[in-house]
Amino acid sequence: MRKDHGLTLVELMVVLGIIAILCGIAIPGWIGWRGKRQLEAAVNEVQTAISLAKTSAVKRSTPATILLTTPAHGITVFVDNNGNGAIDAGDLVVRTISFADSVSLSTLPALTRLSFDRRGFTSNASAVDITLARTQDPRRPRIEVTVTGSSRINWN
Repeated sequence: MRKDHGLTLVELMVVLGIIAILCGIAIPGWIGWRGKRQLEAAVNEVQTAISLAKTSAVKRSTPATILLTTPAHGITVFVDNNGNGAIDAGDLVVRTISFADSVSLSTLPALTRLSFDRRGFTSNASAVDITLARTQDPRRPRIEVTVTGSSRINWN
């Protein structure tokens, strides 16, 4: 009696067919899940940057600014020693954050920077809404930053 070891071509093709079907079912769901996580990560990063800028301003008793890059696919938090709202020699860059290309950021009123004074208050006369969006995602999370520097996330 002879023992055969291994797989026949038919068995191998059946296994490959099952793997292909499982991948066809799983990949679209994984892509959607990954996109949602990119948007949620961007919202959390912006919220953290707001807190970091506010605490840096209070801790160092000097203005701190969040600079929105153009196109708005990222932000930079820095301590603005001369208070001009731009990164100059001598300014300390605290954090730089880049978003996925599919995530965009806009503000209302339209701003290129958000500054906090030495008390942690914003330099704006009214609240600022920071809205993040992702292509093919209906959600538009909004972060409201009040004049006092506090912020909250609103998931529409």
